[in-house]
Amino acid sequence: MKVRKRMVVLGVLLLSGVIWGCVAGPTPAPPPPPFGHGDLQVTEMGMAPDPVQEGQRVRFYLMIYNRSYHSGRARVMIQDRDQRVSEVEDVFLRPHAVSNVQFPFTNYRFSRHDHCFTVLVDLAGTYHSVDLSRKFCARPAGKGIWTMKEN
Repeated sequence: MKVRKRMVVLGVLLLSGVIWGCVAGPTPAPPPPPFGHGDLQVTEMGMAPDPVQEGQRVRFYLMIYNRSYHSGRARVMIQDRDQRVSEVEDVFLRPHAVSNVQFPFTNYRFSRHDHCFTVLVDLAGTYHSVDLSRKFCARPAGKGIWTMKEN
């Protein structure tokens, strides 16, 4: 009798596991990133103060146009070649709109003759480069002085 009860209990548990597995189904895939390749474009970039003297702390700002129909939050980073210049987290990018992004002050050093910047956005844990409307570069404006302003 005891063996029969155990068999029934075991059968019920096994059957409920099979039924629960069918009802619950597989876990859904994570949603795709809100932005695809080419959805974001930097339309303007600058620094403050401008001009900046060598050794002076500088703060960057930029404007990103979101061409997509989706909004989302992202981490945005400015890079000079392979050097991280500045980064800001939790930037809200509205659909079909321009978002102003202010970066914190940084101790970034202008040490080469040419400094052209790229912008990267972290989408789902991976950094992707953002399209630039033009090249954004800092150029020497005197001994130890740099500017991003165009003539």
